[in-house]
Amino acid sequence: METTPVPVLSYARISADTSRDEHGVQDQHKVNRETAARLGWAVVHEITDNDRSASKVKVVREGFEELLRVIKAGHLPDGTAVQGVIVVADDRLARRSGDYERFVDALTDQDGRVYADARGRKDLYSEDVEGMGLVGVAFAKIEARKMKRRMRRSHRARAELGKPTGGPRTFGWKADRSRWTRLRLRCLPRPLISSSSGGRWTRSSGSGSKQASAHHWATNGPRRACGCS
Repeated sequence: METTPVPVLSYARISADTSRDEHGVQDQHKVNRETAARLGWAVVHEITDNDRSASKVKVVREGFEELLRVIKAGHLPDGTAVQGVIVVADDRLARRSGDYERFVDALTDQDGRVYADARGRKDLYSEDVEGMGLVGVAFAKIEARKMKRRMRRSHRARAELGKPTGGPRTFGWKADRSRWTRLRLRCLPRPLISSSSGGRWTRSSGSGSKQASAHHWATNGPRRACGCS
């Protein structure tokens, strides 16, 4: 007799998606699907928190909150049953003990739920396993703080030397991030050129108005809006 796969959620999170292409969380979901197949489970829904820190108290992770609601209810809004969760590692799920405890409470609200990371299944009904998870989250939080302090010191040292601190190249700078790019007026919205030449903005809703240009730049960003690199 063929066994029905256990329906589970795949949760993925990454703190900083600098490339804005979600490849990090998509890679995690891929690993989670492979883990599910290996365990005889089936991913019925994927929940993602892209570009979301799990260590900052004020950051609300909509995906994590959805995960808690679904796993406690035992089903998705459309009625699809859910009996567990898969993550790549515990620190993708939580970096604060309070969040980890909320997850364990939601998962173990009913008997028979399952949980696993890339290394295999974990029995969160066992106090020893839950305790190990809390210890792991505590160490992850400590490491996150260490990394933040190291980055802050590195940025300060580079700033004192007059060197760029990394990250995406700011619009208007050359690739070496130490020289300005000479911008041409064609890169600027017409209302801005008119104003800089002594003209006066008028309130209008036309395609060349201040409001329309501002919306275009806010939506597309300066590079895409003006065609400059």
